[in-house]
Amino acid sequence: MALFSFALIIIILLRLRYPTGTSITSVFEKRYSSESLKTFRVFEKSQFKLEKNNLDIQFLQSCLDSNVIPHFLRFKTADSQLIGTPEYRACQKRLLTTELANKRRIGKGLQRALDGQRYSLRSILSGLDYAFVIRQSELCLNRRLKHQTRTHAKKLIQLRREESLTKINPDSVIFNYSTRILTDDEKSLLCKGLRYSIVPDKADYADFLVPFEKLYRSLSSTPINRAGGFSRELVRNRLRDTALSSLYSFNTKKLKSNLTKKERQALKQLSADTDIVIVKPDKGNGVVILNKCDYISKVMTVLSDKSKFKEINSNPDNWFLDCIRAEDRYKKLLSKLKPNWNITKEDYSRLQPTGTHPGILYGLPKVHKDGCPTRPILSAIGTIQYNIAKFLVPQLQPHTVNEHTVRDTFSFVKEVTELNPGKDLYMASFDVKNLFTNVPVDETIVILLSQLFNDSDTVDGLTRAQYKKILEFSA
Repeated sequence: MALFSFALIIIILLRLRYPTGTSITSVFEKRYSSESLKTFRVFEKSQFKLEKNNLDIQFLQSCLDSNVIPHFLRFKTADSQLIGTPEYRACQKRLLTTELANKRRIGKGLQRALDGQRYSLRSILSGLDYAFVIRQSELCLNRRLKHQTRTHAKKLIQLRREESLTKINPDSVIFNYSTRILTDDEKSLLCKGLRYSIVPDKADYADFLVPFEKLYRSLSSTPINRAGGFSRELVRNRLRDTALSSLYSFNTKKLKSNLTKKERQALKQLSADTDIVIVKPDKGNGVVILNKCDYISKVMTVLSDKSKFKEINSNPDNWFLDCIRAEDRYKKLLSKLKPNWNITKEDYSRLQPTGTHPGILYGLPKVHKDGCPTRPILSAIGTIQYNIAKFLVPQLQPHTVNEHTVRDTFSFVKEVTELNPGKDLYMASFDVKNLFTNVPVDETIVILLSQLFNDSDTVDGLTRAQYKKILEFSA
């Protein structure tokens, strides 16, 4: 009880002596001289230098432990071919070790100076004032060091990522089934992956401004707070000014190229080779190189299955006429369904086909299977059926789940781990060849209609026969 009372008295005294919002400067101005405040500022500066130096030591030690080299040690050489050699790397490590030892030596000197300043400060201030000032300075110091800590963490992550790219074994990510023999520079380029973003030589006008156009279009349907002085014209003008000023101020010459000269030359050589096809594999993030004739043959083998694909007797040069005729049929179907269809004007407008084109079929090689067969992929973006199919997805999605399906891999693992291990259980895996092209479309439509019209004669105002026409057209 006595200890509690003593602690309570101390807290009350501290509150009276240092009300909320009391600053370090006010403590010195009220009770001490300006020289005392200068002594504290010198102490505060030395404390920050010491802690920042300690963070630098931790960062350099982490680089040494992770076997990565900071950017400030990536010096230029008269012969650029020396960069990346074992001798160049050994020199970088020697410089890193020297810098680490130098930082530790500086840290010892800063620590000695800080101890002396701390002793001087303690002799000037009273016990309560010293404890208050040190506590406040530590809080301020921690806030300043947070940014430095985050910066070091980001740098270390980036360095590790860059280091992992340089250590990739080309044979583990490049699957060369072509007759072309790749050079070391071409392998180095392809190891970066097909999603690697290359610094452009100059900013493309259309690519730069299109995102601003899309942003304005998305904002056009958003209510404007006119009471705050905003208007659609003001938003449009601000976006236009921002887009154009950013485009004109963008200078690629100031950006460092993320490809070497030899890698850029390799890129040009690979692009000019019309006898090969470079694609990603069906699974994973590797790079697959095939002879163009072999690639076309593999895709045509899939298309030759008459039970899954039907050849259209039409002139390929007049494909746009076929699209126009199909658009007319689709628009007539929509106009017939519109009177009974419970659909908003916006959704109905989005379903209207404009500027459609045939789908694009390509194949993804299955490098994990013998013979490297291809998986057919049909890109339906821009086709006549794309908008209606996209519209139907959220309506049909709830009817695709039952007691025999799992949402994702995590759900499957959870269900398997919760099974009773005492039972005789067996797990089997079935590999379906070309799953989506083997799905029976007519049977699938019948199942979906049974699910949709289980408890009602109409769905969104459409009858079973009308909804069937939509599904048949979008399939």
